[in-house]
Amino acid sequence: MAKMAIDYADPIGLSGFLLSMNTMLMLEKKGAITHEETKEIVEQALLNLETHQTTAGPDNQATFDTARSILEGLRGLISPPSAKR
Repeated sequence: MAKMAIDYADPIGLSGFLLSMNTMLMLEKKGAITHEETKEIVEQALLNLETHQTTAGPDNQATFDTARSILEGLRGLISPPSAKR
């Protein structure tokens, strides 16, 4: 996760990402959403990223690559259920 912060240069976007990630993880820990739903949220985010990337120009490639790296890192973080993290 530390590499994510280095790769992510926009402090507003990084703050929003961290708030949403922590909210999602807290909802899972409290039982408001299941572990499978948590994983599905991240997978849907990756699919949405791919969809938007097809319409973005080449100038935005680095942004999409960084976003993919962040989401894939989050996918790895949430692989085990919250009780095992």
